[in-house]
Amino acid sequence: MQLIDLLRKESEQRLQWILMLSALSGAANAALVALINSGASAVYSSHAATQQFVLFILCLVIFGWTKVRAEVAGKELFDTAMARQRVRLMDKLLLVRLDRLERMRNTDIIATSARNIGHVVQASDVIVYGVQSMFMLVFCAFYLLYMSPAAFLAVGAGLGGAALYRHSSREQAREGMDRILATEGDLSHTMAETLRGFMEVKLNAERRDAIHRAYNDLVSVNSKLVNEATRDSVRARMVIQSIFYWVLAAVVFLIPRFSSVYSVEILEITAVVLFLIGYLAGFLDIIPMVNRTNAALKGLLSLESELDQLAEDPQSALPPPERFEQLELRDLGYTYTDPDGSNGFALGPVNLTVKAAQLVYIIGGNGSGNPR
Repeated sequence: MQLIDLLRKESEQRLQWILMLSALSGAANAALVALINSGASAVYSSHAATQQFVLFILCLVIFGWTKVRAEVAGKELFDTAMARQRVRLMDKLLLVRLDRLERMRNTDIIATSARNIGHVVQASDVIVYGVQSMFMLVFCAFYLLYMSPAAFLAVGAGLGGAALYRHSSREQAREGMDRILATEGDLSHTMAETLRGFMEVKLNAERRDAIHRAYNDLVSVNSKLVNEATRDSVRARMVIQSIFYWVLAAVVFLIPRFSSVYSVEILEITAVVLFLIGYLAGFLDIIPMVNRTNAALKGLLSLESELDQLAEDPQSALPPPERFEQLELRDLGYTYTDPDGSNGFALGPVNLTVKAAQLVYIIGGNGSGNPR
């Protein structure tokens, strides 16, 4: 998984520290639930709950401190990783030869890096919260096992069913997210290229109409993909919530018929199951965010790989020029290469003499000159 590889590569020690804080936060959260149940039982039995109250305050302090520290550390880890990603992309961009850079879609560098890095940074809070919820669910599950093995098995069966359903639709969701990101990249590229060739677009009505039709088609495709992803996500959420309601019904209606439990115990078990279901639903909702983050990181890795292939040896760069009186160009020419490898537009021969301290402007935009 790209997300885990990124965090481990950034700082495995900091990642371990965040996981430890998240585990402590989850344990303290589960302890709070247990203490509330224990205090309620004591009050129900007309006993004082002073000890439970003192422990509740202690666990609340631990929970608050570890939760804040884990979220701040997680956010810093993501921000640092993306800051280094930005610098790494710039370093690799500066090593690309000009002619090779012109053959790739320059707007992909801007759109892909900005969109994907921004998404990873925005998703960091949700992902760190998901890690904390995962640990909390583990500790609450052990507490539920201690209270009622039958309820634990019911929740485990429901969770297994929800996980299987999610896994069965995982590949489809991933492919859909890749298509959405691809169309978003095409939209950004079309808009940027339109602005770059705006003079030609304004002068050529046929060209302008063709770009307009192509852009509208891309918008329609993107909207259709987004709507399909939304429907699939809503449908999955409804199926999973229905599974959890069946689990709750089993705890309330079936377990008392096959085990000797008291009413107060059923209330405690139900409270824990409701607590678990709430966090489980939230945790499973984070999965699409993780999938989108992995897709964004995959796009950044693909961009890095493309820049690596286009890079040149940094030792081949020309040294800084010494002081000169004049520069002369004699019969200089350059031929552009088309995507199919054939020769395209050719420039030259160019003859030019520039003297020291002379200011020369070579201007012209898309559509301003004769290609032949």
